[in-house]
Amino acid sequence: MSTHSRQQHWPFWVLLLAYLSLTLVYSATFPPFEGPDEPQHLAYIEWLVTRRQLPPQGDAAWETPIQQEAGQPPFYYLLAALPARLAGFNPPAIYRPNPYFIGPFPRDNIDNDHRAIHEPGDGQPLRGGWLALRLARLVTTGFGLLLVGGVYLLGWQLRPAGTRIPLAAAALVAFTPQVLFLSGVASNDIPAAALSTLTLWQLAILLRRGPDPGRGALIGLL
Repeated sequence: MSTHSRQQHWPFWVLLLAYLSLTLVYSATFPPFEGPDEPQHLAYIEWLVTRRQLPPQGDAAWETPIQQEAGQPPFYYLLAALPARLAGFNPPAIYRPNPYFIGPFPRDNIDNDHRAIHEPGDGQPLRGGWLALRLARLVTTGFGLLLVGGVYLLGWQLRPAGTRIPLAAAALVAFTPQVLFLSGVASNDIPAAALSTLTLWQLAILLRRGPDPGRGALIGLL
C-alpha cells in the first residue's frame, strides 16, 4: 500500500478502532444472556463442543436448550466452538430465565426488560461456560469488524469520484447502537450481515470488471 493510499484511508482505521472500543464496552457492560436468544446461541456452541455433532432439527430441537436456533447455519457456531473447546463448560454458565420478561412486544409498563435473573457471582470465575460465552461474544465482534470493513469496501466500489460516501456509510453502520449491541453478544446476526456485505462487495467488483471464475467461486463460498 502506497503512502498516499495509507493517508487516504487513515480516517477509516480511526473509525474502526472507535467501533471496536465501543463494542468491547457494550460487551463488557451487558450482563450474560441479555443478548437476543443468547442462551440458545451458547447452547448451540456447547452442543458442538460436548457432543461433536449438529443439533437435532424440527420438534426434537425443542427438547434441547437450543430450541429454535437449532436450524441456524452452523458456520458461526463452529468458529465459536474452537475457543470454547479450550475453555470447556465446567463450571457451566447458568441461565436463570426471568419469568416476568415480556419481550419486545407492545406494552404499557416499562419494567422487566431483563431476559435473565442475575446474581452477584454470575460470570465469575471467568472460566468454563462463562469464559466460553465471553469468547463467543469476541467471535461476534470479529465479524462486526468485517461488517464495517465490508461496508467501507463496498462504498469504494460504488462511490462517485471524490466523495466521502464510503467513510460515511461505514460510520453510519459502525455507530448504530443496535449494531454495537449485537456486535458485543453471542449471536449469528452480525456474522450473517458481515458475510452478506462482503458478498455485495464482491458482486460490485464482478459487475465492474466482468466475469471471473475465481471471484464467482468466492461469492458462492460467501
